[in-house]
Amino acid sequence: MTFNSFTSAPVHFLPDTPESGGAMPPASGGTAQATAGTPPTGGGTQPAPFLVGPDGQFAPDFWNNPLIPEDARIDYVKAMPDLPTALKTLAHQHKMIGIDKIAKPNERWTPEQWAEFNKAVGVPESPDKYAIAKPDKLPQGMNYDEAMEKSYREAAHKLGLRPAQAAELANWFNAQKAEAYTAEMKTFEEQQKAEAEKLAKDWGNKREVNTQRAKLAANTFLTDPQQRQIVMDAIGKDYVLSNLLAAVGSQISEDKLIGITPDTLGGAASARGELAKIMADPAYLDSRHPQHDGLVQRAFRLQQIITGEVQ
Repeated sequence: MTFNSFTSAPVHFLPDTPESGGAMPPASGGTAQATAGTPPTGGGTQPAPFLVGPDGQFAPDFWNNPLIPEDARIDYVKAMPDLPTALKTLAHQHKMIGIDKIAKPNERWTPEQWAEFNKAVGVPESPDKYAIAKPDKLPQGMNYDEAMEKSYREAAHKLGLRPAQAAELANWFNAQKAEAYTAEMKTFEEQQKAEAEKLAKDWGNKREVNTQRAKLAANTFLTDPQQRQIVMDAIGKDYVLSNLLAAVGSQISEDKLIGITPDTLGGAASARGELAKIMADPAYLDSRHPQHDGLVQRAFRLQQIITGEVQ
């Protein structure tokens, strides 16, 4: 039993039983002593009611006992059903002393509360503070998108991603993009190969002539060197583009090549010799060379003479 310093009556935390050393009947004869909660038969002081039972359960009127401070009678404490639960909670609270506590977010938070929470969990102050690593190696022909990275940083910051989360997600995204690009290029190359084979079959022995016609059209209408080079590379591979340019080239060839005839060239044999020299000339192979256009036009005319299209 424990004595309350504010009263003279003892307060029992467990009801008196033989096991707990409480009041027991005398070994032989005599009047039995009163047990807890039972008024004595011969008057005297009323024993205090027990607060905690043998099973650890609080007594029904536990929280009404004058020993319990008023400030301890709060809802979450009063909801504890027994002494073991209360002791475990108290031990946990002691462990948490000195540890920073972060509030659990909810939908009613203000922007200021969210900003405070993000700062507490490590979200950087601004998007540029994220450490986003660029891929060590990209597939051939694929360029790193700096604008996409900037947009990603802003989105990550807006969503409140921590640095580790943002970095891992960026790595995953870059890997997915590289994989998709590789698959797309493989499909494109397979398609180009199939179109080139179909083009070679359709053009037959006019393949070289039509190629020259297509190049003539590209050189005539495309003035931007970079665009012209892209088109030149596609001639003979892209079925639709190659046929379109060859058709256009056939319409403009006569205007571009007036004066070049078998007689002026010395016949088909001479035409073959000159054509071989032109096609070996670096200027013929370089669409940016100032002499490239003239060489392409002359090579086209030589092809016409060799195949008999020009008499």
